[in-house]
Amino acid sequence: MKIGDAIVEVRTRRGMNQRALAAASNISPTTLCNIETGKSQPNSSTIQALTDALKIKPSYLLIAALTQEDVDEGKWEMVKMMKDYLLGPKQI
Repeated sequence: MKIGDAIVEVRTRRGMNQRALAAASNISPTTLCNIETGKSQPNSSTIQALTDALKIKPSYLLIAALTQEDVDEGKWEMVKMMKDYLLGPKQI
């Protein structure tokens, strides 16, 4: 998973839309859209602004970015539980 996908995952877990996260991060909705779709990469200050608005530590984006393909066989369930614990449950 890429950083943009991780931001989408955390944002949706928080029940936020792009406009709300962009406003809370003080970045434009277009910039956020470009980051989430992989058209651009955020710099460190943008990552900090996004994670502050999402109320997570920047390192949690690395956890959010993990996919089943990244994890040793048999450990995915543990990783999913860790993601739910650190990032909050998925919104339905």
